[in-house]
Amino acid sequence: MVSMALLHLPLSSSFSFHGAGLPSTNYKPSFTMLKYVVIERGMCIKASIQSGDVIVRQCANYSPPLWKDDFIQSLHSKFKGEVYRRRFSQLKGQVQMLLKEERDSLEQLELIDALQKLGISYHFESEIKKILERISNKFLKKDKEKNSFYATSLQFRLLRQHQFDISEGVFNAFKDEMGNFKTCFCEDINGMLSLYEASFLSTKRETVLEEAKCFTVKYLNEFIKSSKDELKVEIVEHALKLPLHWRIERLEARWSIDIYERIGTLYPILLEIAKLDFNMVQSIYQEDLKYASSWWRDTELGEKMSFARDQLMENFYWTVGIGFEPELSYFRRMGTKIVALITMIDDVYDVYGTLDELKLFTNAIESFNLQEASGGACTAASLTIATFQVATPLFSREPTAFDDFSDLVSPTQAMPIGELRFSSQSPTAVVDSTMNNDETWLWGQIKAEARQDAESEPALASYLYSTILSHSSLERSLSFHLGNKLCSSTLLSTLLYDLFLNAFSTDYGLRSAAVADLRAARERDPACVSYSHCLLNYKGFLACQAHRVAHKLWNQSRRPLALALQSRIADVFAVDIHPAARIGKGILFDHATGVVVGETAVIGNNVSILHHVTLGGTGKMCGDRHPKIGDGVLIGAGATILGNVKIGEGAKIGAGSVVLIDVPPRTTAVGNPARLVGGKEKPSQLEDIPGESMDHTSFISEWSDYII
Repeated sequence: MVSMALLHLPLSSSFSFHGAGLPSTNYKPSFTMLKYVVIERGMCIKASIQSGDVIVRQCANYSPPLWKDDFIQSLHSKFKGEVYRRRFSQLKGQVQMLLKEERDSLEQLELIDALQKLGISYHFESEIKKILERISNKFLKKDKEKNSFYATSLQFRLLRQHQFDISEGVFNAFKDEMGNFKTCFCEDINGMLSLYEASFLSTKRETVLEEAKCFTVKYLNEFIKSSKDELKVEIVEHALKLPLHWRIERLEARWSIDIYERIGTLYPILLEIAKLDFNMVQSIYQEDLKYASSWWRDTELGEKMSFARDQLMENFYWTVGIGFEPELSYFRRMGTKIVALITMIDDVYDVYGTLDELKLFTNAIESFNLQEASGGACTAASLTIATFQVATPLFSREPTAFDDFSDLVSPTQAMPIGELRFSSQSPTAVVDSTMNNDETWLWGQIKAEARQDAESEPALASYLYSTILSHSSLERSLSFHLGNKLCSSTLLSTLLYDLFLNAFSTDYGLRSAAVADLRAARERDPACVSYSHCLLNYKGFLACQAHRVAHKLWNQSRRPLALALQSRIADVFAVDIHPAARIGKGILFDHATGVVVGETAVIGNNVSILHHVTLGGTGKMCGDRHPKIGDGVLIGAGATILGNVKIGEGAKIGAGSVVLIDVPPRTTAVGNPARLVGGKEKPSQLEDIPGESMDHTSFISEWSDYII
């Protein structure tokens, strides 16, 4: 029931709206699926052995996973909408007011304790810290013997949990002349429970807390046997199973919400916000789990390596226990992957591999050039994934099909993490097969530049690894980088990564445009020192690639998402391009700050546009109302082009110009209002393509009104 409570079953709440429920599905989970996910499993007693040509494989008889992918993908929550976020914000404000009210120290401590057990204290960390600081200062000044047993125990636990300095000596006041805790306090069950929880926060050589642990455990067990109060007995039994701060916080929150409802003395507002928070966070967990389950299904490792533990749910629980906060979605997704792979590697050694195979496997791992990946660049994820590039061909085939390991990888050749070198017969490729020759060359160049930068500047090694070197293709690197750049507290980086990667990987036009834009920046901008520099740091390039995806979404009628993406692009890069605007290939947004492109604007191929350029309308006119920029055009800094005007192929617009009428091909328009160089009747013709040559000033000798 634990897994169902955390990930599937929402809490009933007085605050609800009519919305989509669980989707209809033919999947019917059996009763066994409601069990706790950690079940007893058979254990292996010895590893596989080889006798001559016969390999005897051992099996640990691991049970198949209870949570199937089709069931996981069917999980659904209605607690995602803006209406729930607004209600939560209202409740949060009311709780903040509650925390600011004047009340005695014990009431404040009980309120903090309730927030902690309900799993919502992380929303009020600053308020809680201020209260505990006041209580700590007050506690140091007053006579400690006047504090009640319950208040002192609760105060000690909360202060020490929040890393305030407090001595175990505060409990000496509750001892008798013999140095033992007074038995009269055994009737105070709340005090005994608080002292029990406090005793698990001891540091080295704190004997008083060890005595307190023995004292409370003894009398709490006696209370269970003698008490007829079923609710209190349930609370005590729960505490004795595991101390509070050792538990998974979200599971404890689920249990505490039920208990506080049954007690009936808690502020109703706290229960409402706790339920709403639990359900909203649960919806995020469901998306994280769906992502991890889809990844696991696509790897097919559960089927290919059937001897190993297939326990995605247990792996996901581990990440929830480490980082339950909703903003740690990326950690949970990546952490689940890492633990799943490490678990399988563990079973390769413990269960399946023979000694000779494991020696080869170990040599392959040790042959990774970890020195080159130092300085933070070598992560557990990269090592694990690289290891599985070797492990999967080795252990997923029948023994008779196993070739000599040297055919798969050369153990004498040092290999950077993530760059395993396979023989030509190997079906595994380092670079995505969808990449054409131009993409392949450019991606290889970018990775080579990143490696060189990581060696020359170790402080950037980890950054370069996570953004470039750990990825197998340009679209993956670009998707990862854009996702991290454009994410927010409500628009998660993992969601954006999936969005960008799906667009780039399925649309060759987007990938070829990105390649052309990278080449344009490298060739036209003398400040662009490398392709990797442009990929990581040129906000004009990044804004343009993000716009291309937004434009794709717009054409797919996913317009709210396209507009949300436009807003994030404008916020992060200071570039405002309407998602309906059409942009060609080989585009250079040089500096890019302040560029505005309207809804019906069209920009051709090989166009260069500098900062603070506006391609706008002339007022409230609807329909086709924005400029059309031909191929090879150069638009100088601060230029403004308004209305449905055409800028001809190969034209040049001078810096600061205001253009309100058409500009013929291969001509130069300068000024406010803009005029053609050479006159309207016989304007001077440009020989080169200004969008590629980037020549901003060739017209000056012919511009009679040019004055210094």
